[in-house]
Amino acid sequence: EIGLNLIRVKARADKDGKEGYITVSGTSTVFLVPYDPILAMERHVEQAMHELVDAGTKAQKYVDTKVEELKSVHSGPLAETKTALLAMGPRIRKVQHERKSLKSKMVEVRRKQQEAMENEKKRRQEALDHAAADKILDEVNSVVC
Repeated sequence: EIGLNLIRVKARADKDGKEGYITVSGTSTVFLVPYDPILAMERHVEQAMHELVDAGTKAQKYVDTKVEELKSVHSGPLAETKTALLAMGPRIRKVQHERKSLKSKMVEVRRKQQEAMENEKKRRQEALDHAAADKILDEVNSVVC
């Protein structure tokens, strides 16, 4: 809107089909950005990884608490439970280690994807430049000949 430094567009919601005006950006805030499916997937994976960290931490604390409670037990079914709980610790740590490994792999994949995007942009720009250069050469040759 003129004078308010707002950019508004008419849009229709996919969810319910309602139409109306939405503010794309204000004086210093951008409210609407282009949808990037790769970025959306990265956010989804990051959220899942964060939830995994939380669940692993919670599980480790729970196991540690129960092992501490069963510290004085040396025989019977509670001793077997204590042994089973102690065996869970390395499994939980392994999951946390694998999560860290997965996260580093995701960083590498993100870097490779960005590199591929930059190479494709460069290739397309070079193709445009080449086509423009060919057009100029054709024009020059038509004038000279």
